[in-house]
Amino acid sequence: MVLEQEIKVVVQLEMEEDVFYPSKDTGFVDSDGCIVSRTGSEVEKNVKIIKLTVKSRKVSNVTLICINNWLDDGNSPFPKPLSLLSYLGTLEKYQQWTGDEKICITDL
Repeated sequence: MVLEQEIKVVVQLEMEEDVFYPSKDTGFVDSDGCIVSRTGSEVEKNVKIIKLTVKSRKVSNVTLICINNWLDDGNSPFPKPLSLLSYLGTLEKYQQWTGDEKICITDL
């Protein structure tokens, strides 16, 4: 879907558990002929930004944005309020950088 729709930013709404991308930088996942490579990551104000390259017949560079700081009770589906505000600010920044390209929202 990312390649067909020319998605540049993927927004992950839930905590990382079963993910479609490699768990470590420089890793890759091969899924049904589509290779997802993780080319780097950084944490900025409780927001994890992961750079991916998706290859099949086409190649696309994608930025994955996910919240890195959830409530401490272990069962909460909600992030800490300051993390959520940072997340929204980061999403807005990447949306502007990509010229308001399509964004994919996933809740793994």
